[in-house]
Order: sequence, then C-alpha cells, then structure tokens
Amino acid sequence: MICPKCQKQKNEEVNIEFIPSIKSFQRKRKCKCGYIFTTYEHVAPDNMIIDKLDFKYAKSHTRKKETRTVWQDWRFLAYARVYFVKCFTEISKFLKKENLEQKFEDGIVKLRIKRHVRGKILYRFIDTKSKKVYEFQGKDLKMRSIREILKKEQYWENRTHYLKKPYPPSEEDRKHEERQFINSLSHKKTGIRAKKYNIEFLRQDWALSKFIEAKVSKDPNDSKDFFWELWKEIR
Repeated sequence: MICPKCQKQKNEEVNIEFIPSIKSFQRKRKCKCGYIFTTYEHVAPDNMIIDKLDFKYAKSHTRKKETRTVWQDWRFLAYARVYFVKCFTEISKFLKKENLEQKFEDGIVKLRIKRHVRGKILYRFIDTKSKKVYEFQGKDLKMRSIREILKKEQYWENRTHYLKKPYPPSEEDRKHEERQFINSLSHKKTGIRAKKYNIEFLRQDWALSKFIEAKVSKDPNDSKDFFWELWKEIR
C-alpha cells in the first residue's frame, strides 16, 4: 500500500476492523515516515477490475475527544512511562548482579514475567543453553509508580488545565486523586486494559517509543514483541 504522504510502500498494518454498515474491512496503517492512514477493503462486483472506487457511502469525520478522555490518556501515558522505567531498572540491576547482561543482550537468556496477587511480579530468566532459571520478585510497582507521578507538579498543573481543578491541590485532593487514579486504571471498560491502550497508543510518548524501538536482542524485530508481551503481563 502506497503512503499518501511520502508515496512509498514502507508501511505496516496496525489495526483491522470490520465495518458492517459498508460491509468492508477498515485497515489502519502506519508508514515508516510516521504518517498514519486508513484503507478500506471491498469485494469487486462480479470480480471486475475497477480503476477507481466510489466512496460516497463511506463517510469520513473526526470526532473531537472529550476533555476528560484527553486527560485520562495523558495520565495513562505518564503511568506507563514511569512503570516501565521502574520495571527495566529492576531488570537491569538483577542482570548486572547475576552477570547476565551480555547473555540477555545476545538472546541466550530469555525473560518471562508473571503477575502475582497484591501487586507482586515474578521475573523469571531462563538460560536457553544451560536451562538454568533465575528468579526475583518485584513488589508494589503499580503503587510506587502512581505515587511518584503524583509527586510531580506537572501532574497537578495538567489536572488543572484539563479538568479546571483548583491549584495547588489540598492534601485531601492529593489523597482522593491517588484512590481515583487506582480506580481508573482498573476500570473494566475504560481502564488500562482497554483495547485502545495498545502498542500504537504507547508510541505517542517519546520515552516509551524509545523503549519499544530499543534492541533487546541481536534481532531488532524482537524489540516490539518483547515490549508488548511485557506490557500485557504487567499492566
């Protein structure tokens, strides 16, 4: 598929959705140049070759996001950024302690993460050659991340900007915000596990984008998969 902006074919499909109203697949694509565009897949009538498609019935519109949604998106990106920094810091310290840094970089040592109850996370490293297993447990990563974010004045300034809340916040506001933050993350429909908070959403943040593109093994194609598998387990 040719990118409308750079006219090159270096793009990938990031999302696909069937649209019943027009009986077609809507494909969202992202080009290497950074441009995101949408295509539609139709069945040609009687297998005819069509030079030009008529999209009179396919309406295009941009829906303005609610201010509260914009605020929540910003807050979730901030959370993900701090969470990953803490996660990778723990991993780096353990690899250094066990002298596994080079093996991990070479892909000999593989990481598996499992969630435990009460905010505990089990990090398991498996040496694919010797079959030796290394483990350590992370604690309260979620709460530590939230509390670090709430210490930053930028958080409260943005909260005032988006929600028109008083600034500076009172102590009661700070305590209430911590509870509200936790609830918003765990909400079944709009929380951090919602489909919209996928790999492309996280790429919007420059720091997270660097994490995603980082080479965690000699095969650069592994980085995106590694990051996403990690995110699915710890979010």
